[in-house]
Amino acid sequence: MKKIFLVLAAFVGVVLFTSSCKKCTTCSYTYRLPGTTSDSTVTYAEQCGKKGDNKNYENSVKADASKNGGTVTCKD
Repeated sequence: MKKIFLVLAAFVGVVLFTSSCKKCTTCSYTYRLPGTTSDSTVTYAEQCGKKGDNKNYENSVKADASKNGGTVTCKD
């Protein structure tokens, strides 16, 4: 009985650690146009995927924000 439990526990552990979890992220950036006193915010659509995909999404938003001198915020 102990052997079956150990094999089952090992199998569950392997499945949990090797499965890819999808994580969702939503990013936006805030910037101020020259000559204005108010901030503008650009919000992007939610991105769900693997960690690498979400990192590429965040880097894309950061690149867009740098063009306007904006500050990026991402929420999981």
